[in-house]
Amino acid sequence: RRLIEHTWKHHPYIAGWWREHDLEERLINSLDELARFPITNKSRYQALKSRELTAVNYRRARLKNHVTSGSTGIPLTVQRTPLEDLVLRAFRLRVYLGYGLGWVDRRVEIRARLRIAGNGHDSFDRPHWMKLGLLRMDPIYLIETPVPQAIHQIAGYRPAALIGHADALHRLCLEGDQE
Repeated sequence: RRLIEHTWKHHPYIAGWWREHDLEERLINSLDELARFPITNKSRYQALKSRELTAVNYRRARLKNHVTSGSTGIPLTVQRTPLEDLVLRAFRLRVYLGYGLGWVDRRVEIRARLRIAGNGHDSFDRPHWMKLGLLRMDPIYLIETPVPQAIHQIAGYRPAALIGHADALHRLCLEGDQE
C-alpha cells in the first residue's frame, strides 16, 4: 500500500500511465485490486529520461547511479540513495564473509559487458573498504579482454574467489577450456 501511495504522489509519469489504465488515486484494499495495475517491462523504463524515472521527492537528492549489465543489449541505470547503496553492499558483504572469504582476500569478477557504461564513466565504483585493501575485487571485462589474456590476469591476481554472472563465467570456462 505504501509503495502504491508513494508512486501516486511522487511519480507523475507512472501515475499518468496508471490513469491511462483507468486506475484511480486511492489506497488498495486487496490483492485483487493490485492485479488491476498494468505489468511493465524493462524496455519501458529504458526509454524514459532520468527525470521521468526519479521520484519528485528525490530529484534533488544525491543519488548513486548503478548501471546494469544490459542483458537485453541496452543497459539500465538504477538510482539509489547512499543509504540504500550501503545496505545492499552490507548484504553482499555478509554473503561473502558467510562463504568463508576473509577481509584481505581478493576476488575477481568476470563481467560480460563493456567497462564504460553510461555517460562515459567506468561503471565500477570501489567502496571505501576496497580502497583500504579489504575484500578487494578486480573486474575483468570479457568483451574487451580476450579469454587467454583474462585467464592470465586471473592467475596474476591469485584470487580467493572468482565471481560473475553465470553467462560470463560460462563463456570463460568454455573458451578457456579450448586454450
